[in-house]
Amino acid sequence: MLADVASIKDGIAEYYKKCGFRFASVHPMFGPTFADMGKLEGENAVVIKESDPEIAGFFREFFSNRGIRIFEYSFKEHDEMMAYSLTTPFVTSLVFASCMDNAAVPGSTFARHRKIAQGLLAEDDWLLCEVLFNKHSLPQLERITSRLEFLKHVVKARDYEEAEGVLRKLRKNIG
Repeated sequence: MLADVASIKDGIAEYYKKCGFRFASVHPMFGPTFADMGKLEGENAVVIKESDPEIAGFFREFFSNRGIRIFEYSFKEHDEMMAYSLTTPFVTSLVFASCMDNAAVPGSTFARHRKIAQGLLAEDDWLLCEVLFNKHSLPQLERITSRLEFLKHVVKARDYEEAEGVLRKLRKNIG
């Protein structure tokens, strides 16, 4: 029996097919940097659909007993979702960190963003690269770049009407 908790699953399905062992593939969507490891209720985890039903059942019960929400994806669906749910915040934090000037007087929003960037950059380089190099990450990065270019266009034009439309859409996006 084998199990993995890899953040990106590319290549793992092929390995499991070749090895012949029963397996479970899961991804706890929380870690010691930002989660309260003593209180995991409300956190999320992914169980891969192709996992052995009995072993996957163990992980479902393990997560469920701790109040962790469980999502099920195939290997492919998982990596596509990670390009959205991990690459997006990772990239925005990395861009923020690349623009930081420690001489600035931070407001509360700046300080919160800095704390998130510091936490992310305290992670293992291999983990950060694994997420960034996910084969589905580049289209998400291009989407981010495109949205940033549009925002730059609105700011350059000082177009209040367009800016209000953008802000309305963003507020709707975040619920």
